[in-house]
Amino acid sequence: MANALQQYLQRHIETEAANLPDWFSTNQFEYCLVIPACAEDMTFIDRFESQFGDKSYLLIVIINEPDNATVETHQQNAALLTSMQTRYSQQQSLAPLYLFGKDNQTSQLLVIDRTAHNSIPAAQGVGLARKIGCDIACRLITQQVIRDPWIYSSDADASLPDNYFEQTDVPCAARVFDFYHDVKDPQIDETLRSATILYEQHLRYYHAGLEWAGSPYAFYTLGSTLAVHYEYYARVRGFPKRNGGEDFYLLNKLAKTGEVLFIPECRIKLEARVSDRVPFGTGPAVASIMALNNPQTDYCSYHPQVFAELKTLLKQLESFFNEEKPVNLSIELDNALEIIRFDEGLTHSRKQAKNTEQFLKHMHDWLDGFKTLKLIHTLRDNSYPDQPLPQSLNNCPFQYKISPIPPQ
Repeated sequence: MANALQQYLQRHIETEAANLPDWFSTNQFEYCLVIPACAEDMTFIDRFESQFGDKSYLLIVIINEPDNATVETHQQNAALLTSMQTRYSQQQSLAPLYLFGKDNQTSQLLVIDRTAHNSIPAAQGVGLARKIGCDIACRLITQQVIRDPWIYSSDADASLPDNYFEQTDVPCAARVFDFYHDVKDPQIDETLRSATILYEQHLRYYHAGLEWAGSPYAFYTLGSTLAVHYEYYARVRGFPKRNGGEDFYLLNKLAKTGEVLFIPECRIKLEARVSDRVPFGTGPAVASIMALNNPQTDYCSYHPQVFAELKTLLKQLESFFNEEKPVNLSIELDNALEIIRFDEGLTHSRKQAKNTEQFLKHMHDWLDGFKTLKLIHTLRDNSYPDQPLPQSLNNCPFQYKISPIPPQ
């Protein structure tokens, strides 16, 4: 693990992390939190300062905009940096890096300006923004500037619970926190409220289906709800530089190196809002639901049978080590496995494995979160079409959890 960490820091971290000025002392902060910000105002800074102002932590904010950003987005980003420069009494700068602080606080704000002539390639988007911030955090943890080994990642629209930094230190590669969207906000309209509830139910339904099927990739993949151990982060070479899905692919790699632990008692509140900053994810999904004539009947999700087929496969997976193919697979599942080239995974895993345990490890690495999703989509497209979400929820053979909105 130590070699992977050093190789990452020497060869793969982003320029901002590699050229970080010597602004910090040893054991200066207990925690760190990484937030990408695009077209935001000071609201999220106010929220974090109000809640965690008495803690010793470094807030790393990457003000980012794509190289095809609108004039309005650039103006909002410029206004955010100006507001920071106006507010803080302690300031250091070596563009594109800025360090802000207040005389009466132990926390500080490290800002990376990736706007204007230093904008981010549109195709790399929020993935690169997160990678820059987390690379800096990884380096500072390695240098013992930050004492806690966890890189906390969230978003500007997130409200973090009081126990956010106080999780049991169970050995694992990553922690995934629970979440809920603030559908009780009186300022949002009913159309947005209903669409957000539907999409969150879909997310929870998919998670519950994977969990019921026995998939080791049954975890939420939201960039605003995770924390990564810095050594595992380096081992998988950080966030992938892509505009959307960066959280999914990071966790997909991390799950092959260690456990991804779900923390249900830590619930992050997310703002219910429409966004087009990424091509897919919560914002675009909610927008597409709102565009439907009747979302309650027109918004569809996976047929429960796709999870039943996945469950059958995973229960039979061990038998593939000695058998060419178990006889009790359905025609629908058999056809889907052929389409996703399941035999290639079997051939590779059998060659690499000396026993059943090794075979299962290789097969679960092959049938990862991406391949599992591909299998489910193949089953959907060829055998079990999506159906209205309420119908799927009513007919599924497993329990799913409605949005865990805490009582007022």
